[in-house]
Amino acid sequence: MPGNQSKFRMIGKVLKYFREGTLCRKMAGKVIGPPENDKRLANAYWGEAAERYVEKRIRQKTWHIEQSLIHQLLNEVPNRSTVLDVPFGTGRFAGMYLKKGMTVFGLDISRDMFQVSKSDLGPDYRRCRCAIGRADQLPYQDDSFDLIVCCRFLGLISYRMAARVLAELQRVAKSRVILYMVVHNNVWSLSRLIDSIFPVFGILPRYCRLMGGNIVEKNFLRLIERSGFCFQAKMKISKISRRISVAFYVVNKNQSSISG
Repeated sequence: MPGNQSKFRMIGKVLKYFREGTLCRKMAGKVIGPPENDKRLANAYWGEAAERYVEKRIRQKTWHIEQSLIHQLLNEVPNRSTVLDVPFGTGRFAGMYLKKGMTVFGLDISRDMFQVSKSDLGPDYRRCRCAIGRADQLPYQDDSFDLIVCCRFLGLISYRMAARVLAELQRVAKSRVILYMVVHNNVWSLSRLIDSIFPVFGILPRYCRLMGGNIVEKNFLRLIERSGFCFQAKMKISKISRRISVAFYVVNKNQSSISG
């Protein structure tokens, strides 16, 4: 069977690298990526990239599915709640928040994205409390927000950076957080196998490449749990391929974290 053949090939490669004494180097090459580059991430959404952000994405079917799912999830949130949208981007969900009378906070690292959101939202922009800042250094007090929405972001950063971001989201959240993530559903490759094994020992994944499409779902859920959240629900957005899928993960802050 094709599936078994790929597993045998993978095992053969591991044995080959072990005999050659290059297994550790191969593992590092598969899992360890470049150091976190915050400037790269910020520069990705400046200038023309920011101006054309919505124009390029509004043609995507998944964009509209995401809008619909967020609208559905907001039905479960009480009116006049406080919400933090990070990264705020073009403020694509702001209208939904405001219709529910929510107090809206938006944080983004890109000034140009805020300029786009100001143009797109019109008068509604002034009803949002927007600030420039980093998701791993949130300028808010503990337990500030009834809801946090983090969409199309965690997949663009490394495991190590994501752990810092999730720790900050956990700190400022009162209860619910909605996370968007692209996960890998197949562990039968060398990099996926390593990603599956080593989180048990808390080793390599802290240095792994960008998470989107690289992290196995069970390890993403483990990271969520380690960050002080309880997994509540998964809302599927799309399946990019047989191995890659996209979803919103709804999590709640651990009650032990709140009381502690």
